[in-house]
Amino acid sequence: MGGQWAELGGGVPIAVKAGTNAALLVLQKENKQAFRLLADYMDAAITADEFQNAGIFLSYDNSWKPKLTPAERKHKLEPGV
Repeated sequence: MGGQWAELGGGVPIAVKAGTNAALLVLQKENKQAFRLLADYMDAAITADEFQNAGIFLSYDNSWKPKLTPAERKHKLEPGV
């Protein structure tokens, strides 16, 4: 279970916490080095600079482009509709 109702309190902070916990669970199984780094950062055992400089997590380059929805495709084919 995840999202804003995953723990007492609800709302955005709890949703962020639930998402972080989900990521940690996946990393714990799939990439132990990344798990340890993120867990150490979340526990304030390392600084943000140490986290960034570890080179395990890469910056996202914003290259993903969503596919057009059916309505957007129709509008593109028939402008003014």
